[in-house]
Amino acid sequence: MLSDAALTHLAGYNARRVELLLRQRFAERFKSLKLTRAEFSILMLTQSNEHVTQRELARVLGIPAPNLVKLIAGLEARKLIARERDPQDRRALRLVLTAQGQTRTREALK
Repeated sequence: MLSDAALTHLAGYNARRVELLLRQRFAERFKSLKLTRAEFSILMLTQSNEHVTQRELARVLGIPAPNLVKLIAGLEARKLIARERDPQDRRALRLVLTAQGQTRTREALK
């Protein structure tokens, strides 16, 4: 059996182990809600930042814009989020949670 004793005193090793454990627990917890970490982050930031734009989300989450567009399209198809034109800048799209999105976000926080 392989021993990790040579690594357990290293902060980086332990940080990575904690990260893996947290990812596993998150996946288990959110599986029933059918949400990924990225989707949950989008819902939470949209809920807590009125009229957030896709560009702002991409910057804050560090997700390339094309990838974020796909994530938002998936949330929109599931009726959890809606895109609205910004009245001050017709080129920009603002994001808002739908009623279902608000419910799912509350469920995720329980």
